[in-house]
Amino acid sequence: MVLEDKKDAKETIIEYFGTDEFKKLVKTENGFNKVEEALSEIADSNVDIYNYDLLEWAKIPNNQYDINCYKNEYGGIDLEYEGSNIIFSLISGGQYCHNLTLLNEAFGDLKKEYGKEQGV
Repeated sequence: MVLEDKKDAKETIIEYFGTDEFKKLVKTENGFNKVEEALSEIADSNVDIYNYDLLEWAKIPNNQYDINCYKNEYGGIDLEYEGSNIIFSLISGGQYCHNLTLLNEAFGDLKKEYGKEQGV
């Protein structure tokens, strides 16, 4: 299911790693890198898989921005490969961009929050 907001993204990051593990990771630069690498996987795993859900999400006007972001960022779709699924590929790509943006913003906030706890 697509991430709703930054709060949801923060909870998803913490849930993915676990609170104790996340606290350990934010202590080191390698830990930061590990979290950043995982954000793409987290974003992808929170994309809707059912066409109905994708279409419902695409109906929300603000989400058109994320669909366009996907087209611009990743160069569009291979028509020969995608065929009749092009609409769903664009929407799921938009959800990926939406999720990744929220996750990056949430991670920035979490670094500050947990960094203060750790004295970083």
